[in-house]
Amino acid sequence: MAWKYKTPRNYKVVYLEAGHFSQTSQIIAVTQSLQTWITGAFKESAIEKFCKMDGITKIPVFFTAYGKGKFSHMHTIMKKKLDEYRD
Repeated sequence: MAWKYKTPRNYKVVYLEAGHFSQTSQIIAVTQSLQTWITGAFKESAIEKFCKMDGITKIPVFFTAYGKGKFSHMHTIMKKKLDEYRD
């Protein structure tokens, strides 16, 4: 983004866009009955290698995954606590 936004804080735009993409993709995933997983905590080098990024001019910022699975989208402990709260 440095080429487009000539400011030391241009990284903010990247993070805002990652958030917007995440929200939009979550909505789309729900309409397609897909389970999702999003995180900013991942091993950058593994993603860079998989996506053929050089780690300098292109870097991973956020990770989103989608799919159909047999597991619940919510951890059982969290589900139990929410159920207790509703009672």
